[in-house]
Amino acid sequence: MGAVGDVVKEGDHVVLDVNVGDKLVLAQAKPNGKIKVGKAYVSIGNIIGQPWGAVFEPASNNRELVRVDDPRQPINVIDGTQKDNRDILFAGDQALTAEDIAEMQRAGTAGAEIIDALTKSSATFEAKTEFSQEKYLRKKQKKYTAKVTVRRPTTRHVAAHYFLHDPRKVHGLRTDSLALMLAQANVGAHARVLAVDQTGGLLTAAALERTGGFGTVCGAVLARRKGLLDALRVMNFSQEELETVHSCLLWQLWKEPGADVEGNDAGGGEGDKGEGEAVKGEGGEGERGGVAQRRGGGFAVKKCTDKEVRELAERKFTSLLVCAPMLQPLPVLRRLWRVMEPSASFAVWAQSAQTLAETLIGLQQEQMAVAMSVQECWWREHQVLPQRTHPNMNMSGTGGFVLCGTFVARDDDEAREEHPEKKQRVE
Repeated sequence: MGAVGDVVKEGDHVVLDVNVGDKLVLAQAKPNGKIKVGKAYVSIGNIIGQPWGAVFEPASNNRELVRVDDPRQPINVIDGTQKDNRDILFAGDQALTAEDIAEMQRAGTAGAEIIDALTKSSATFEAKTEFSQEKYLRKKQKKYTAKVTVRRPTTRHVAAHYFLHDPRKVHGLRTDSLALMLAQANVGAHARVLAVDQTGGLLTAAALERTGGFGTVCGAVLARRKGLLDALRVMNFSQEELETVHSCLLWQLWKEPGADVEGNDAGGGEGDKGEGEAVKGEGGEGERGGVAQRRGGGFAVKKCTDKEVRELAERKFTSLLVCAPMLQPLPVLRRLWRVMEPSASFAVWAQSAQTLAETLIGLQQEQMAVAMSVQECWWREHQVLPQRTHPNMNMSGTGGFVLCGTFVARDDDEAREEHPEKKQRVE
C-alpha cells in the first residue's frame, strides 16, 4: 500500500477498531477529527505520529484518546470449580445507581476504578462462577474502558467496515467472499484486471492492493457518478499505484473493435441491444486526467476515452472480477469474453446461488469456460478461551456465492483461418 512508514501521518485514512471488532470506524487522521466512543465524542488528533497498531482509550474527561502501553487483559484459566448461578437472584444486586456512576464519570474517575467499584458493590459477584465473573468484567471493560486500535485501511478492514456498517453499499459482499474472488481470479502482480464494480470501488481497490502497482486495473462502472470508486480514496494508495488504475463505463468495453471511437461521445454511443440483459450507463465521455495527490484536496482516477478503452481491450485482460447485482451475469460474461485472454480466470459474486448456477450452465452450453464451480465460504467467528471455545451466538448467515472458472479461446472464423485443422464451430 501507499502509506509509507510505520506511523500515522496527518491526512492518512485509518480504521479505528473499537474493542477488537465490536465497532469499526473509518476516519481521516486530522488534529480536529472526532469519533464516537460509547456515548461521547472524543478527539483522534493524538493518533497522528503514533505507530500503526497502537492502542488507545478515552481519557478520564472523555475528550481525547490516550495511548495505552499494555492493553492486554489476562485470561484466567478456569480451575473446574463446582459453583453455579442457580441460586443467585439478580434483582437489586447492585448498590451503585446509574446516578452514582454518572457522577463518578463527571468527576473524571478512571474506567478501571468504576469497574472496581461496581464489583465491590455487587451483592452477587463473589457467588458467581469464574466463567460468569470474567464475562461480567469483560462486559464492563468494554463499556467503561473502551480500547481503540489504529488499523491500516487494508482491503480486509475496509471490507469489514462496509459489511458491518453499510452492507447495502457492497450488496452484502463479505470479507471472506472477496478474498475468495481475488484468489480464484488469480489477481496478483503484473496481472491485467478488469473489475465490474458496483461496490463503491471496493472490488477495484482490492485488485489494486493485490497487484501492488505492478500491472493494470480497470474499474468498469455503470454510470459516471461521484463516489462510485470511493474505496480507492480511503486506502492510502500512493501516486504510483493510482497511476495504474483506469475507469470506464461498462458499455464502452462492449463496442466492437471496428466501431468508430474517435467521433462518438461516450454518452451517445450504442448501448446494449439485448432487451433486459444489461443496464446502459449514463454520462458523457470522461476527460483523461492524472490522478490528484492523495492529501490536500482532490482525488480522481483516469477516466478513459473510447480510444483508450479500445487500447486496453486490445491488450486483453488476464483476470475478471464481477460484483454487479443489478446485471445478469451471463450476458455480461458473453460481452466481455472477447476482451479476455485465453485461459483468463474469472470470479463472479452474487447473492443467489441459483443465478450463478444458471450462468454456469449457460457457459457450459456455449463452451466459453472450463473448470467452473459455484462456492460459498463457511465463515464462522468463534470465541477462543480456555475451556470455553464455541461459535459466537450472533453471526451473518451468508456472504454470498462465487462462480469461478477459466475462459477458453474463441473458436471463430479468425481462429480457423490460423488453424485450418479446426473445422468444428463452437455453437
